[in-house]
Amino acid sequence: KSAIVRGNPALLPWVVTGFHNLVLGYATMAPLTRELLGIDPFAPEAVARQTEFLTQLQDMLFRQPTPVE
Repeated sequence: KSAIVRGNPALLPWVVTGFHNLVLGYATMAPLTRELLGIDPFAPEAVARQTEFLTQLQDMLFRQPTPVE
């Protein structure tokens, strides 16, 4: 479980929905991203950056707490 859900289990649906929106929203909003930022969101470099972002976010959300000695 993420630190958020450990702190408040009722937030689990929002964590799942939020992560889902980050993944699908990237593809859905690609035309707007292309128009506003002038980048191709499906270019290899952009996909790599998005993957890196999602990986780091997931690591932060689901990091296990370090035990206190």
